[in-house]
Amino acid sequence: MQRVNRRSLATSTVVHSASARPRRVVERVFSGSKLCALLVFLLFAVPASAQTKAFSSDPALFLQEMTEFLVAADKKEGKPFMEQVFAPVWNGSFYSQQQRTRVVEVANYMLKKRFEAFPSFRDYLAAVAAFPTTGRSGAEFDAWMQGMDKLVQSGRKNYVAAFITTCAGLFKDNTLLKSPSTTWRSRSNSFSFTFDSIPKIVFAKTDLVCVAKGDSAVIFNTSGTYFPTMELWKGTGGKVTWERAGLKPTATFAEWSHAYEVQMKSAAFNVDTVQFNDPYFERTLTGAVTDKLLANVDADNASYPRFESYDRRLKIKNMATGATLERTLKSGEKIEPADVEERKLQYIYPDGDDYVFMDAASGEQITVPGDKVGDDAQWMSDGLLVDVTLFKGAPIGVSLPAHVTLQVVGSEPGVKGDTASGASKPATLSTGA
Repeated sequence: MQRVNRRSLATSTVVHSASARPRRVVERVFSGSKLCALLVFLLFAVPASAQTKAFSSDPALFLQEMTEFLVAADKKEGKPFMEQVFAPVWNGSFYSQQQRTRVVEVANYMLKKRFEAFPSFRDYLAAVAAFPTTGRSGAEFDAWMQGMDKLVQSGRKNYVAAFITTCAGLFKDNTLLKSPSTTWRSRSNSFSFTFDSIPKIVFAKTDLVCVAKGDSAVIFNTSGTYFPTMELWKGTGGKVTWERAGLKPTATFAEWSHAYEVQMKSAAFNVDTVQFNDPYFERTLTGAVTDKLLANVDADNASYPRFESYDRRLKIKNMATGATLERTLKSGEKIEPADVEERKLQYIYPDGDDYVFMDAASGEQITVPGDKVGDDAQWMSDGLLVDVTLFKGAPIGVSLPAHVTLQVVGSEPGVKGDTASGASKPATLSTGA
């Protein structure tokens, strides 16, 4: 009985061992199946938008291949873009065969460097399509493409990408540079492309606008050149106002006519040797202006732009009394700009020694003390439009037009026999003057 039991036990052991071997074989086969399945999956997981060969230089085939490339990447955006934006231009008469060949060559460079279909290829083709649709010349396209060719030859993918992004922004909404935190754009869509050693975008006249952190700054009436691969603006002339600090732009401003530079990665800039004007000072001051965009800024807490005068000894005018104070400012000392406003008001009637004016748009009436009007009162007739200057809301002066029309209501009799040319005689005007 014991032998039987031992044989049974041994047999049982052998059977157990034998059954383990097939299980291991099965596991190996299963593992091999998983590997095959994984390889098959990877083969089919290659993006459908991948272009495996260079684009054809034949215009019709290029259009077909590029359409398939973009539609495979994003059918919803690719199909209408190619059909409505690019194809009409590509099939039109604007581009020569040589120019089309250059377009294809850059596209093949981008393909080789693995640029994405969106946004890179879309932005590149959008720029190509924009030249004829925005009224630009073939010569300007050649200058633009010359810049593209040189960037391609440099082998620097980031330069090509930066130039394509800049051009896409320019043609879309005049954007020069857009980063996660800062956007610089032009208010003018009048610009031209040039090239010497690097591509340039030239603006004959524009306003430069910087937007960041919910704030914005403007350099008015400037001209210059943007270097997209350097993210640098080299300008000439300009003007900065303190309007976002609540001050009248025609009263408080800094301007210059010389060259300056702005690194457009930053939401700040500095210009030396500017001319600063403000009613607070008796004369124009020379110094440096700095502007910087900050978060949560309004007219009450705005600390930029800032002007620093080169001349520390200044004459400061008391806007309320008209008195002048001369003082020397310490380095870095700040002076609050004058809260001065000019309003176009209509004279309506005298009120004792004072004069009442009205805002024709709002109906608001403002009484100006007689001593602030002075001798000008004798030239004011009902309904006359004048400029009233207010300091912190209180009227401090009135400026009449250069010419006024008044009625003569009486005059002295002329002297009999006086026929000399230019003879004059006293007269009384409708205002009593």
